[in-house]
Amino acid sequence: MVALASALLRAPRLLLIDEMSLGLATQVVARLLAIVRELADRESIAVLLVEQHASLVLDIADHVLVPRRGRIALSGPAEESEGPA
Repeated sequence: MVALASALLRAPRLLLIDEMSLGLATQVVARLLAIVRELADRESIAVLLVEQHASLVLDIADHVLVPRRGRIALSGPAEESEGPA
């Protein structure tokens, strides 16, 4: 969380986040995801969020890319995604 705050102090146009849920309680992750979505909307920050647990981010994502064996297996709007198979 400190790393996220530190990055935001630099007023980024693009925010890269890798495995934000790693080691955090579910409630903390939910709050952080809501903040990330709000920042993307309000501050016009582009966010690239890499997350193993796709079900956590589908509700806040605009677009989803799913890699498989080094290639993009699925790509499209998040609202059309059914979640992980």
